[in-house]
Amino acid sequence: MIGRTITILIITLFTIVARNCVIYWAGLAIELTVSSLLISFYCYEYKTAAASIDTATGLQIFESQWIYFLGFGFPFAVLQFLLKDIGQSIFFFFFPFLVLISMNEAGMGLALVTKGRLVEKDMVLPLFSTALRIKGMCFKRINQKIYKE
Repeated sequence: MIGRTITILIITLFTIVARNCVIYWAGLAIELTVSSLLISFYCYEYKTAAASIDTATGLQIFESQWIYFLGFGFPFAVLQFLLKDIGQSIFFFFFPFLVLISMNEAGMGLALVTKGRLVEKDMVLPLFSTALRIKGMCFKRINQKIYKE
């Protein structure tokens, strides 16, 4: 649980830094893209858990079909951006409906899983795996400091 939270925190920090280091329109595109992917991740995480798919495989699916998931979360990411004062409230209001939609969709979100193995795709966006590597390095360093190994 804490690992997932730290992974999302790393992605959010990356987004904030990237948004502030580039011109406005590029920063806006980065913010909307990452927000869309996180909204989809929050919703489809329930489906992967219900389908007994482990977290690592679920993240591989997510990174392999990032365009599908980007489209799933994009309308709410735009609403959150346009209505910044109440953007999070809109997401929290519609979140149960989004989870139901993700649980009921018939294919593309989990189309890569066939007979327990992952089918390779050409365009992989390593957003979560990069954050997981950073988290792993941080945990390893913390363990080294604690246990003086």
